[in-house]
Amino acid sequence: MTDVAPILDHQALQRLIEDIDVDSARITVDVFVAETVKRLALFRQLSCDSDRKRIGDEAHTLKGAAGTACLRQLAALAMTLEHSAPTVTPDAYGDLLDRIEASFAVGRAEVETALRLAEAADAR
Repeated sequence: MTDVAPILDHQALQRLIEDIDVDSARITVDVFVAETVKRLALFRQLSCDSDRKRIGDEAHTLKGAAGTACLRQLAALAMTLEHSAPTVTPDAYGDLLDRIEASFAVGRAEVETALRLAEAADAR
């Protein structure tokens, strides 16, 4: 169900660029991407048997960071993981991580494209 959220909220990204300028938005997204790559690797190392609190905490952080980067679908998936962390089965956890990673890959490409267009327009 959470996959129906738009990958990238273009209006929110435009507001972010207007609020902090395109260069600062680029820095924000670059930090988000670097941290998310690390966090996704960490999720794969965490276990439903012994790391449920950490899974929930990391999912909560990802949810907020994805929202800041205007990636709505990723934020929704992270919220699903956050809420299910106390009871998620290993199979469901793996499936949700696959969906999170796929959403991140597509969202990252979309936000990169949108930022390149905004940077080009700003350079004019």
